[in-house]
Amino acid sequence: MIDPNKSIVIFSHPRSGSTWFQNSLNQYSLGELFNLNIKVLSYDKDIHFSFEKHGYDLDTAEVELQKRFDIFNHFISIKNPVSVKIHTTLLNQQMINFLKTKDLQYIILDRISKSDTFWSFIIGWNLNSWHNEILPQSITVTPHSFEKVMKVMSNFNESLEIVTDNFLPNTIHYEDLISMKNNEWFNSTDLYKVVNGKSVVSVLNLDEVNSWLTNAGYKQWIM
Repeated sequence: MIDPNKSIVIFSHPRSGSTWFQNSLNQYSLGELFNLNIKVLSYDKDIHFSFEKHGYDLDTAEVELQKRFDIFNHFISIKNPVSVKIHTTLLNQQMINFLKTKDLQYIILDRISKSDTFWSFIIGWNLNSWHNEILPQSITVTPHSFEKVMKVMSNFNESLEIVTDNFLPNTIHYEDLISMKNNEWFNSTDLYKVVNGKSVVSVLNLDEVNSWLTNAGYKQWIM
């Protein structure tokens, strides 16, 4: 399904297992290079990011994104093949135009269980923990975080249409990867353990969050 010798773009949504998936590919990982909320600290032979919240205003975002394209081209020249991950809700026309100039393969990584996606997302948001193991603890979900998470999740299908209108991606589901054996293009060497945040984190206002889900028309996601 994936050519291990060709650079790849992974279109995904938050909490889809995309970081693990990207790190399990043969391609050199450029992470979320085009996500301007993540700052590039350094790049030469390897790339390093800061995951502290970072953004650019509209006047500088286009210029910064062009710099990211230059970094992409740099690593294509020294590390080819490479991989880059893009959350579909962050995809814009500038990125689309750039990607179309390249010889790339495209994957949509989706998670079938949107209930697990929601709880992983809402817990990650309230803990501000995206790339670390989540340890047993308690949280109170804020209304603000609920609104933000629901907005991203509700916009996912719409943003997928933009992807399929512009590219010819194959779709892979996170749930299928869990049982996949290592092969020529997939090598999960870190023995990744699938742990849903909801199994180790206690939501102190669980009844309230369940009522928000019910009122929003997502009763099937309640825990």
